[in-house]
Amino acid sequence: MEGCPYRIMTDTHTHLTEEPLISSIDKVIKRAKENGVDKFIVPGYNPDSWCKARQLASLHNEIFFAVGLHPMFIHEENREIFEKELKQGGAIAVGEIGLDFYKSKTEKDEQIRVLENQLQLAVDYDLPVIFHCRKAYDDLLKICKEFPQIKAVMHSCSCSSEQIKPFLELGYYISFSGIITRNRSLKAIKLASVVPVEKMIVETDSPFIGTNNHPVPTVEPAHIPEIIASIAEIKGEASDFVEGIAENNAKELFKLT
Repeated sequence: MEGCPYRIMTDTHTHLTEEPLISSIDKVIKRAKENGVDKFIVPGYNPDSWCKARQLASLHNEIFFAVGLHPMFIHEENREIFEKELKQGGAIAVGEIGLDFYKSKTEKDEQIRVLENQLQLAVDYDLPVIFHCRKAYDDLLKICKEFPQIKAVMHSCSCSSEQIKPFLELGYYISFSGIITRNRSLKAIKLASVVPVEKMIVETDSPFIGTNNHPVPTVEPAHIPEIIASIAEIKGEASDFVEGIAENNAKELFKLT
């Protein structure tokens, strides 16, 4: 798939505002386009990152941005500032937001409150949601059921094949990152085997999640083809088939043209 500029793909989750990507952004974009990746969604995780993402998108037509308060940054919550950011327009999604009980559950109630507030704003502004979730799938599902009108994607998902079923029933898309390219990532591979291609999208989460061939922090949007190829192998499908459906899914969810 490398060296095929006629292919058109979207990296639906890449932190281009972070190092080492931002320091060589023009080269990063050029390498991505050489590998058929010509759109990039940069999710915000706190007010500072929203500002950087918006500025980056203003300089590059192929970059889109989302705004959200990641559960690790709930201490920066300010509903007025968040809503002001949404009112400016331009954001194509609310995210990344969610629950993260990986290190501690001490802020569980506060994480849930902040998440519910952001989901209500996603409803109010008719925006899809990018969910981050670690060790909190049952709690997240309970909340999601209270917002049935929301369209969403489970970002870099690695839950069990049983845990994902109710999210698929809600109509959510499931996003796969470089984790899927590693032979030892048995849980993610099993998940990909049961999620229909029609509900898949792809991302790098660069520079934070490496692939088998491109470890952190060298991973970047140009490596989307490696992720596509791994999914294709798991599903027993051609890469261009997986690529086409994943791209259509991304366009539908984020209303990309």
